[in-house]
Amino acid sequence: MRDAVDDTVSDAVSDTVKARLVTELLHVVEHGATTIADVMRLGSTSRATAKRDLHLLKQTGLLQFSGPPKTGTYVLTDKGKALLKELNR
Repeated sequence: MRDAVDDTVSDAVSDTVKARLVTELLHVVEHGATTIADVMRLGSTSRATAKRDLHLLKQTGLLQFSGPPKTGTYVLTDKGKALLKELNR
C-alpha cells in the first residue's frame, strides 16, 4: 500500500504525511468508509490536518465523499478499489 501511495502522491508530500495517508486508506479498506473525526482519531491530528489528508486522497482519485455534507463519509473510488485489487494479487 505504501508503494501505491508513493506512486500516486506528489514527491512534495513528506514521508510522515504519506505514512498517515496509508493508515487512513487501510482504515477505509477495513471499515468501508471514514469520516473527518475518524481520521483525527487515527492520527491524533487536528481537524485541519484531517481535512487536508482527505482532500489529498480525493485529489489522487483514491477516495470520494459520499452522502450529505454533515453526515457523509469518504469511500474508495473505483480507482482505489482497482489499486487494492492489484495489491492483493
